[in-house]
Amino acid sequence: MDPLSQLAKFIATATPPDEVGTKTALILADSIGAIVGGAAEPEVGALRARMAQGSVGAAALIGTHLTTAPGVAALLNGTAGTTLAMDEGNQFCKGHPAMHVIPAALAEAAA
Repeated sequence: MDPLSQLAKFIATATPPDEVGTKTALILADSIGAIVGGAAEPEVGALRARMAQGSVGAAALIGTHLTTAPGVAALLNGTAGTTLAMDEGNQFCKGHPAMHVIPAALAEAAA
C-alpha cells in the first residue's frame, strides 16, 4: 500500500479521544467567528468586491450571502479571519495554524 493510501486509511479509521473533538469544535467556532468579524471590515469588503467579481462556485464567503470559487473563498475567508487578529493561537506552534487551514478546508469541502 502506498503512503498516501496508508494515511487515508489511518484517517478514515482513527478514533480520537473525545477531547480532540471538543477542542476541534471550539477552534472551528473561534475561527468562523473571527472570519465573520473580519468580513465586516471595509478593507476586506473592498478586496472581496474585486476578487469575487465574476467568480462562480459553491464555496461560501463567510459573513456574507455570497458564494464563489473555492480558491477565492479560501483566500478571502483566510484574509478576513486574520484581519482583526482574533483567531485562535496555539502555544506549541507559536502562531495561528487553524486560520491557515480551516478556510481552505471549508472551501474544498464545498467544492
